[in-house]
Amino acid sequence: MRGPSREVALARKWNGMIEATEAGMLRNRDTGGSVVAPKHGRAPLVFLHGLLGHVTNWDSVTAHFGKRRRLLPFSFNLYDTNSPYQNVESLTQAALDDMRRAALDKAVVFGNSMGGQIALNIALQAPERTAALVLTGSAGLLERGFSNSMPLNPTCDYIRERIMEIFYDPALATDELVGEIHALLQKNRNKLRLVKLARALKQQNLYDELPRVVCPVLLIWGRNDRITPLRVAKTFADRLPNARLKVLDECGHAPNIERPDDFNKLAEEFLCEIGCG
Repeated sequence: MRGPSREVALARKWNGMIEATEAGMLRNRDTGGSVVAPKHGRAPLVFLHGLLGHVTNWDSVTAHFGKRRRLLPFSFNLYDTNSPYQNVESLTQAALDDMRRAALDKAVVFGNSMGGQIALNIALQAPERTAALVLTGSAGLLERGFSNSMPLNPTCDYIRERIMEIFYDPALATDELVGEIHALLQKNRNKLRLVKLARALKQQNLYDELPRVVCPVLLIWGRNDRITPLRVAKTFADRLPNARLKVLDECGHAPNIERPDDFNKLAEEFLCEIGCG
């Protein structure tokens, strides 16, 4: 799932693409985005997108925080011919490898949908690198994904219907977004990769593991989320020992795209509250 502007660009993986400049900046060569290195102990921020998502899904959030923090917007190249990602573990290790390469000792990890599940795995496997989590529409318990009952040759009408399930506002199911996802799913390799990864994500149910995630967690959920309904968020809130849940009205599965100003405000307040502001 992608945002309404630069959705489905299929960027190369961010892995190994960080360079430090003399001004103390970090640059992502794939996106050309620069961010200031943190000062005064502010925690860096890591951003993980969803299964049909892209690093640009976080543009409104990174623009808000980028002037004051070091950022790592991570781009999985899930549909690249030589992509190594086959399961949850390989996705988690890829993100952790980049965090280590960027020397991020204590980061706040943001995750949407699949990215939320990977963020939870990072917190479980590397708690020493995880200051906090900000999860929105997170997978890991129950998710009614795009790949459910996907036909062999999905039409543009089918794709538009699925995208309209992601957002509360149907206007976000643009012709451009529909066309790009349709083009992506014309290749059998991409369809197989999508279905395989979706199944791998569903096979890992984190219900029993959630009490071991001891870092602060902010859950930002759309009240109208039809992919991971609000009851899923409430289960996360009940099982995570240090979680707080914020619900946005008239919002679907991706508040970071659909309600970025409200999302940023809640995230900013949370970071200040836990001492990472």
